[in-house]
Amino acid sequence: MIALVTDDVRFFFDCANILKEKSIPFISLPVKEEIPSTVDVVLTTTAEASMVDFANVVHDMDPEIAVRTVLAIHENRGCCKVVIIGIDPGPYPGLAVYAGGIFIHEKKVENIDDILHEVEGVLKIFQADGYIIRIGHQDETNRNRIINRLWPLGITVEVVKEHKTTKKTHTPNIDAAKVIAKKKGKVLNWPPAVDPTPG
Repeated sequence: MIALVTDDVRFFFDCANILKEKSIPFISLPVKEEIPSTVDVVLTTTAEASMVDFANVVHDMDPEIAVRTVLAIHENRGCCKVVIIGIDPGPYPGLAVYAGGIFIHEKKVENIDDILHEVEGVLKIFQADGYIIRIGHQDETNRNRIINRLWPLGITVEVVKEHKTTKKTHTPNIDAAKVIAKKKGKVLNWPPAVDPTPG
């Protein structure tokens, strides 16, 4: 059972509407109320997450992303076979995540140095039998910098050819990452060398 736990009226209204549209049963509770044992995942805002006393909590300030995430966890009972993280490399990497074949998260990362933090956040939320990082082959310098930052996580990394991944949209980096995540690439056995930054 999904529990929508929030005192944020707008977040509640938006999440409840999405869940009802999908015919997904849920219960709603205020933040400080005890959560029944029948609940297997809690949905709340990022601002309220620290106040929710429960082992399996999904939080986001975007209701659509929050619901997608909680549905992926709920349908897989907290664990799925594979979580795939697609990355469009560049100075502002696009990130797209699929859990159990379900699209659940997207983000434009504002700095390559933040990519490790973003991926670690995905790993904390989603338990899986395996994880795969798929990254586009273009922008070699930034691609290799990203791979080296993520390599210590010990996750399989595949380099995917980016043929027709870039689209003319408002979020081209994110949309490219979605396409990359769906394509199989070449598995790396060791991290690539990184050319020094000029200057």
